[in-house]
Amino acid sequence: MNEIQTIPKKCTACHICEMACSYHHTQSFSRRLSSIEISKSEAVGQVEMTIHGVKDQSHRMCDFCENEDIPLCVKWCPVGAIVERRA
Repeated sequence: MNEIQTIPKKCTACHICEMACSYHHTQSFSRRLSSIEISKSEAVGQVEMTIHGVKDQSHRMCDFCENEDIPLCVKWCPVGAIVERRA
């Protein structure tokens, strides 16, 4: 099974991955509707990247963008901070 790997040190917190993910799920751009959550501590410059594998009250479950050749977060990340590892 394929998996998505995050590389927080590369992430610039541009949120493009969140927008691409929400578009996949809802055909709208909303960070709240994404399976990916990006947060950045401005004080220390540290980025946290979370891909939700389980649906909960505030996040959709990542489905690896079924019906797409590659997950949209991987496709649209401009810095390569999200990659797909094929099994």
